[in-house]
Amino acid sequence: MLKKTFIIIMIVLILLLSIPNTAASTTEKKDVQIDPEDDEFASFTWAKKGDKVDVKVTSDIPVNVYIILNTDYSSFDNDYSKAKKSEIGKTSTSFSYKIPDDQTYYLVIYNPSNSTTATVDYSYTDFFDERLDEASEAVAGIFGMAAAICAVIVIAVIVVIVLIIYFLIRSSSRKKQQQYPYPPPGQGSYPPQPPPQQPPVDQASHPCPTCKSALTLVPQYNKWYCERCGKYP
Repeated sequence: MLKKTFIIIMIVLILLLSIPNTAASTTEKKDVQIDPEDDEFASFTWAKKGDKVDVKVTSDIPVNVYIILNTDYSSFDNDYSKAKKSEIGKTSTSFSYKIPDDQTYYLVIYNPSNSTTATVDYSYTDFFDERLDEASEAVAGIFGMAAAICAVIVIAVIVVIVLIIYFLIRSSSRKKQQQYPYPPPGQGSYPPQPPPQQPPVDQASHPCPTCKSALTLVPQYNKWYCERCGKYP
């Protein structure tokens, strides 16, 4: 279970780290005709708090560009005071706006001319790096926690192994101390015992028949030897 969790976390982390290179932004582009004293609007429905939106507008006649709350659009009527961001009388403009909260915002392009239709090209790009950073931090926190848990488990396993080895050695030592020199009665036959030692022999009672000197018993051969004569009598 722990191994599967670790693999899943690694896959998610790799995917999140690859997102900034492939999907760190989304762009919308439009070419529109705006009638006199009319407007065109686009909703930033995908933008979230902390996102940076880059806006670019080009027009063949001067237009006004605003960013407003969607709740203010119905009563907006080119009212500058309700705009969160405004660019007035521009044929070309570009700016960035950071979404301050999770409400929905509109990009509004207004044609103030009372007689000429405006041909407008506009685009807006949402950069959601901040959201990616927060997600990466969250995954990094989970990954760090998993690594810490793995480290604790490894240390615990090592401690358990050491304790098992210690008690096995201790138990074996106690068994050795309790063993009898020979098997106790009823547990098997006794091993062959060494022959009993011969009682001390009075060398003086074994004189050499030739020189009458005391003979020496050689245990290796169980023979008497005369050191003076240098032979076995």
